[in-house]
Amino acid sequence: MRKDGRKQVLLYLRPDLILALKSTSKTRGIPVYRLVEEHLDRLGSHLAANGGGVAKVIEVEKGDQALLQRMSWEAIERAGMGQPRYKADIAGGSLQVSEARVVAGLLLAGASEEQWRRAISVDNVLQKRSAGTANRQATLIRNRLQTMGPDLWRIVQDGTNTAATHAMLACAIKHSPLLADFLHYTVRESFRLFRSDLPRRVWTSFIDRCHDLDPAMPQWADSTTQKLGDSAFRVLHEAGYLTGGAKNILQPVRVDPEVMGYLRNHDEMDVIIRLQVSS
Repeated sequence: MRKDGRKQVLLYLRPDLILALKSTSKTRGIPVYRLVEEHLDRLGSHLAANGGGVAKVIEVEKGDQALLQRMSWEAIERAGMGQPRYKADIAGGSLQVSEARVVAGLLLAGASEEQWRRAISVDNVLQKRSAGTANRQATLIRNRLQTMGPDLWRIVQDGTNTAATHAMLACAIKHSPLLADFLHYTVRESFRLFRSDLPRRVWTSFIDRCHDLDPAMPQWADSTTQKLGDSAFRVLHEAGYLTGGAKNILQPVRVDPEVMGYLRNHDEMDVIIRLQVSS
């Protein structure tokens, strides 16, 4: 619970319904978060009557004004914690596949902290211009890789460029809810509507929507928002979802079978759903 009494709200809206939420809020003369809390309370009662967290995903009926598409029990449990869902966790840039192969090797070798420090800062195995840059990038890559297990690390280290790229994208998705939700809601919607490109302006709209849904989300400077957008679009280009340079032309992607096999075997369905935005 926030100091002002407002609950932390974490939910997922269909892209075409966010305007309906704002319109209803304005018509009824109540803040957006109050309107959402009404739906949260209603949905929480439904869950309690039907076994609580047993249901992974609850579909909301059209009679509920179709404002909510779905909400996981895990999201409801986080609702009162006051922790932001969205963070600037993709500011480090791209998937950095070449560097990730090296970091994956260190993880697979079970490198100690001292061995890690020597490899990154002294031996400069990532071949960066400064120790500070090397450490920042190595830490980001390690944090991403550690969301998965050694079998995926081996794909990153030894797999084809496509396999390693898709493996790192899977790690980045699990590491960053910001990237995950951008793929799941904005990019998926563009594919669903058969749009030919992904204009850069959709990033700003997405961030605005994130603020509507997550009151605990930090207020980033415009420069930070744009930098995060640069990283997100760079990732999409590297993974093959965008082509055509600055034109940002959308193209479907078939995820590497080896990566898909790992994700299925480890029950990473949320990641699979976000990887398959062009399906």
